[in-house]
Amino acid sequence: MFRGPDGWIDAVRLAAVPFAVLEAATEGYAEGEEPLAWLLVASLALAAVALPLAGRSGRPAWLGAGALVFDTAFLSAWAVLYAAEPGTPARELLVLAAVEAGLRYGPRGALWALAALPALALFELRLSNALDAPFDVGHAVFPAGLYGLVGLVVGALSEERRRAGSRAPPAAPPPSA
Repeated sequence: MFRGPDGWIDAVRLAAVPFAVLEAATEGYAEGEEPLAWLLVASLALAAVALPLAGRSGRPAWLGAGALVFDTAFLSAWAVLYAAEPGTPARELLVLAAVEAGLRYGPRGALWALAALPALALFELRLSNALDAPFDVGHAVFPAGLYGLVGLVVGALSEERRRAGSRAPPAAPPPSA
């Protein structure tokens, strides 16, 4: 059912929905933030159903790029929403966008980690305000660099797998009955 990078990315997005629902249902929010959490959950659930359906008759390149943009925007908004909670691992979710970019675009997809910088900066700003601590730009730059390295490794492995698959001999026809 889930084949290739698009299929697995779709599966991960779908599997994330119950976790997002559980998190949104059990979290304590600052005033006015709970509706945003539920809006994000609804958008994730909608994308988890709509993106695979949109790609049923083939995956145009724009659909994969659009899915990456959606996933990055969702992960960024989710991380920033939960940033004011000390000790939250929400910022680490952004590595998933770098992994997805590596799967989709090979090693050059690692550059997509730069798309996480605005969310990482907002995350650090919200957390520093919540803790009454100074803003530390390194807390945004270091994770982005790390995500880029992860995207580079995933991209290189994905590219190598694609190359190996293109060199594979054609599959033998099934035996006749």
